This record gives sequence, structure tokens and C-alpha cells, in this order.
Amino acid sequence: MDFYIIIYKKSKIMNRKKIVLIILIILLAVVAFLSRSYLSRVLNFGDLSGSDEGSSYHAVFLNNDQVYFGKLSRQNSLYPVLEDVFYIQVNDEDNAAQLEGEATPDNRIRLIKLGGELHGPTDKMEINRESIVLVERLRENSELVAAINQYKEGQQ
Repeated sequence: MDFYIIIYKKSKIMNRKKIVLIILIILLAVVAFLSRSYLSRVLNFGDLSGSDEGSSYHAVFLNNDQVYFGKLSRQNSLYPVLEDVFYIQVNDEDNAAQLEGEATPDNRIRLIKLGGELHGPTDKMEINRESIVLVERLRENSELVAAINQYKEGQQ
């Protein structure tokens, strides 16, 4: 009879050890997953701006199909900052004709400065890094940078 009690106690102890071991393995797996995810998003994501060639303006493509143009800073942050922000508005032919008289390719596409919208945003966007699909540095001689510079000259 004592033999069975000893075996029962040993098996009970072994079952507890197995449960503790399984819980530890699960916890280690969760910690490894979370730390890998954190490190890849925060520390090892790299500079969004790319090389140093080109202008100080960037095109920032978001996962909601919007594209903004501006000066990108804090690229390694969870919330990169875009300042001096512009976006392109494409009008259909009817709206373009109402705006300018006759619909032409020139008045169908307009460069809009952020800030004049109904809700009155400031000229600064803090963008969730996970919403950014692509960042491109714009060339100094690109048509878009020329249009931005022309807009700025007209504001002075």
C-alpha cells in the first residue's frame, strides 16, 4: 500500500512540474514575440527619408490611399512629423470647368496647402508610422517642388 502512495505523490509532483514548465514556455514565447515586434517597429525600422540626395521635400504615401508632400522629420519615431504640408486635389471635368471656366489638364489637378480646410488644421502632421506605406524624397527639379516653391513665392 505504501508503494502506491509513493508513486501517487511522485506523479502528482511530476504533473505540477510539467504544468509549471508549460506555463514558462508559453510566457517565454509571448515575451519573445512582443520584444521582437517592439524592436522591429521602434529600433530597427530605419530612416524613412532614404538617401540624402534630392530636396528636403518628401512624398508620404499612407495606407488609406492619401499622399502628402512636405518636410519629414523624426523619421525614427513612432510618429514621424510632416511639416509644410501639401496635397494634390484632382477634380473631375465638371468641377474643373466650374472653377476655371473650361476643363483643361492644368485646372483638373491642384496643389493644396494644408490648413485651409473647414476644420482648420495646423501645417504639421504627426503620422502614425504604421500608416506609412512608402516615403520618397523628391528631386529639387521635380515639377511638384517647383509648384511648391511657386506657391511660396506667391504668398510673400
